[in-house]
Amino acid sequence: MNKKTVALILPYNNKFEIIMQKRKGFVDKPVEVDYGFFGGHLEEGETVKQALKREIKEELNIDIRDIKSLKFFNKYQYEVKEKEILVELYVFLCKMKDVKNMKVNEGKPATLKLREAINLNISKMDKKILGEVYNFLFKKS
Repeated sequence: MNKKTVALILPYNNKFEIIMQKRKGFVDKPVEVDYGFFGGHLEEGETVKQALKREIKEELNIDIRDIKSLKFFNKYQYEVKEKEILVELYVFLCKMKDVKNMKVNEGKPATLKLREAINLNISKMDKKILGEVYNFLFKKS
């Protein structure tokens, strides 16, 4: 089984609003309307941190050094059996003052209340991640 490693970022604000990408159907996520996280797979020779830095710059036009609140949240794994791929997700959280006016270079931005985002038409793994982020952030507040 091949392994695909992915670095993801979930920006949020004090109102527990998050920004996600509104995307149209991927092969491994066959849905009409698909929301996903910002980030992407590691290129050959990259570390998770290097991939996150590159993806944040490409997709959100933000230099990772400018994000003081960037924190590793959790690592997840799931299998795409029909493609024989093991996907490893590294999820990072980042508290931002203003998620509504972030400049997004890839995908259409969607600013959503965290609780509402859990109920979107997204993958089971994304629902799990958002649920755990929700529980983590509300325990802290």
